Amino acid sequence: MNRAAVLLITFVSSLSFLIGCQGDANINLDQEKSYILVDNNRSMLTIYAMLRNDGDRSSDELYADFTIKDQLAERLGSDKILYKTDNQGVPERFSIEEGRGFFISESFSIEEDLQDVDVEESIVINVYDEEEEKILEDTMENIKKE
Repeated sequence: MNRAAVLLITFVSSLSFLIGCQGDANINLDQEKSYILVDNNRSMLTIYAMLRNDGDRSSDELYADFTIKDQLAERLGSDKILYKTDNQGVPERFSIEEGRGFFISESFSIEEDLQDVDVEESIVINVYDEEEEKILEDTMENIKKE
């Protein structure tokens, strides 16, 4: 085998190895900066969620939704809420650069006053990748009242 062929094979093998070792995006919910705000005076429930990319590369296109559980789903009239949709109901896509965050906020009108027990462990954030695979499912833990 001539020297050029050996160099080409070495280069292609090294490049394939480096591409295979490239890191991944790692999307997490920052529980410290995320919370559910219950404002009974204004009859509003607002979700504030900070998503973080703790991985080695930027994420692909993502979208998010919220699963609403139990009695809270009955009160809000839905058990699934998509984050930011267009007129046809298609969710807005976003990406998160490595080491950065992305803030999501959604508000809902409430008919009756809510107590902490009504909201505890009742809201789950789900994040999906380009292939519609769920890459994050995490329960919102912090509840604040106004």
